[in-house]
Amino acid sequence: MHNLSIKALGAKNKTAYKSCNKQANDAFGKYFFAQAAIGIASLWPVPFALGWMQSRFAEVDFALPIPLPGFGSSVGFMFTFFPIYVLVYILFGKIKNKIPYFSSFERWRQVSHSEAEEMMSFSDLANPKAQDSTTP
Repeated sequence: MHNLSIKALGAKNKTAYKSCNKQANDAFGKYFFAQAAIGIASLWPVPFALGWMQSRFAEVDFALPIPLPGFGSSVGFMFTFFPIYVLVYILFGKIKNKIPYFSSFERWRQVSHSEAEEMMSFSDLANPKAQDSTTP
């Protein structure tokens, strides 16, 4: 829809431009908030993990090599949980495409993106030859 709006702008068709641009903005908004929801969904195990850790490690203090201001010389399980969770999340993101179940999703994503049309920019309007080469 973005490319159609750029082409409509090049054809000086304001109505078509506004219509295509509105649909492109709606699609981008849906995609953006879907990605935000997926990112937030990765946090759902945190309360369950912390609840379990509270029952197991409530009385355990982890000694720090250097006393930190505001924390003292030891910390609880929460202080150690969050850095480990972030580290595991980052590492899993890097290796998940090598795991058989998740690699099928990556192959599907690559196939679906290989069929997509390359996005045009407003500078393509200044060069009509580039615009003509993108249209079949």
